[in-house]
Amino acid sequence: MTSTAAQDFLLKVKLQEELEEKVLNWTRQLCEALGENYQRYCKRHGFSKQSEPMRFRIQQGKKYLKIISQEWQEPSEYFNRPEGFYKDQSVHAFVNRYTGTIHKPKGWAGPVKKVRYDFRIIADREFVLNPDNCGWAGGYLYQKRYRY
Repeated sequence: MTSTAAQDFLLKVKLQEELEEKVLNWTRQLCEALGENYQRYCKRHGFSKQSEPMRFRIQQGKKYLKIISQEWQEPSEYFNRPEGFYKDQSVHAFVNRYTGTIHKPKGWAGPVKKVRYDFRIIADREFVLNPDNCGWAGGYLYQKRYRY
């Protein structure tokens, strides 16, 4: 391998690692935006203020970051938990760790193949990270006929 080929390879590896860091950061921001959207939903519909609202967490897999919604559970003998805790409810979305594409979940195991949004595209990223646009229930992940 020539020195320029080695340098090119190292540059590609470095750029890929930087993109993976950015994707993880954008996914964290999406989780925060989804939490904010849920708070606004509760306030708008007059729900009583919950001490522990729904939240979203990230689970890293080989290829995808899985965004999981969690709901607060009160202390329960059934779950053998003397104190309250957050319980996983459902998969909200999958984000490709290497490309930043956002997919609707097919189930717990994986996403649908069609890409819904792409974090690398600035317009998509700004749309998805805005709490007014992303929905905690995942409605924004359904296919759109017309894309603006």
